[in-house]
Amino acid sequence: MAIKVASRYGLPGADDIFIAQFNQCIASGDYAGAARTAAQAPSLRTTETINKFKQLPPPAQGGPQPILIYFSTLLESVRLNEAESLELCKPVLQQGKVALVEGWINNNKLTMSEELGDAIRVQNPQLALKAFQDSGSPDKVIQTFVEANQFDKIVPYCQQMNHRPDSSRSSAASSPTTRKLLSASRR
Repeated sequence: MAIKVASRYGLPGADDIFIAQFNQCIASGDYAGAARTAAQAPSLRTTETINKFKQLPPPAQGGPQPILIYFSTLLESVRLNEAESLELCKPVLQQGKVALVEGWINNNKLTMSEELGDAIRVQNPQLALKAFQDSGSPDKVIQTFVEANQFDKIVPYCQQMNHRPDSSRSSAASSPTTRKLLSASRR
């Protein structure tokens, strides 16, 4: 009851309650309970928590790895933050399961970041483009357009976003064709 009230009203000291509940669940092997507690407490949704779940031993009776329990529990109830999104998607992408990542993106379960877009780009440039757009990474969007030979989309995108590409940071944006397009967008 105290956890629900602390969670709902953001009461001072709530973090201590969540941390105690989280640690109690971990100690008792209730990894799903620990994940549910973390889902309610933004202060527990950190790289440190992810690493703790990665290091936990699997349940004695078999079953999924604790880190999978953590991510599946969070995906049922909340949107993953940047660190969680990246940590979940990297191994999934390494296994070639881009459709899973695409489903999470379409269901708004992941927080987009430039790093996530970079991880996705190798297997699905169009999906990476969405990640770059949603994360506010305009130079990466332009670079992706260039790599996909979609030069006709660069100028409208720059105008729509009121963005002036920094050609000194992007090798794709410094190609002669792209420089011409970009100079045309500044007129």
